[in-house]
Amino acid sequence: MMSLSWNVYYSNVNSREIVLYNIFQHSGFYADCVKAKKKHKEDKDAFAGEVKTSLMYYFWSKCEWEIILDHWPNGEIGDMRTTVKAGTLYDALRGSGVKYSPACIEYMRDKDVEIRAFPVWSKYNKRKIDVFDQVNNNWDVFIDYLWEHRRELRAKK
Repeated sequence: MMSLSWNVYYSNVNSREIVLYNIFQHSGFYADCVKAKKKHKEDKDAFAGEVKTSLMYYFWSKCEWEIILDHWPNGEIGDMRTTVKAGTLYDALRGSGVKYSPACIEYMRDKDVEIRAFPVWSKYNKRKIDVFDQVNNNWDVFIDYLWEHRRELRAKK
């Protein structure tokens, strides 16, 4: 039974959910950690370098290990709404050079139209991160944890 645990967020494509995932469940990464332990028994820096290389190989910039971070609320709750006459809207469109139908304007001139304007920030503050980013963000803590528990790294039978 595996006792090492370092959880990250990951998008499970089968269930279409964001789930917690223990990176030591990844057999390739785990095997590389075991090899690094055997190779660098007393050299923490060399051990850390080899673990980071493996982490990058398996989890860095691969779409299956990436998620999108977004802020909350995302602009839909805090959006600005206003109601204007369609004729006013079409006058603004005419001034901007947008093509429109003059017959449509006459029909709609006195009708109310709701306009929603979402804040510009809601389009640009999303960030794509992968498992490597999540671990690397706390690299010193992660490598200290792994170094202190390296005796628990054992080759699978």
